[in-house]
Amino acid sequence: MKKQCQNCLQELTCTADTHCWCTKFPSISWPNPAPQCSCSTCLTKEIAKAINNKSVPLTPQVKKEISSLELPSTIQEGIDYNLNEDGLMVLTRWYLLRRGHCCNNGCKSCPY
Repeated sequence: MKKQCQNCLQELTCTADTHCWCTKFPSISWPNPAPQCSCSTCLTKEIAKAINNKSVPLTPQVKKEISSLELPSTIQEGIDYNLNEDGLMVLTRWYLLRRGHCCNNGCKSCPY
């Protein structure tokens, strides 16, 4: 079934009737009231925005809720990590919160 990304209008091939590629993204409340398909780039931006909105302010309840989520089996660029100017992976605040504790390595995004 052919669809378009709701944001950038890029043509998509939806495989929701079997195993959609978007299931590898974190399961969070959908940012839009009526979910439509998005391309990988737009979905990453939407999820990252929803995550940032959810984790600010970082109350003890929010910390507990986020750290109760399991770490992903596959991490996603733009959600779990970003690449810095040297091409090195920097774990995001979201990922580190999901880990649930500080590793004492001085992570750039450490929320602890």
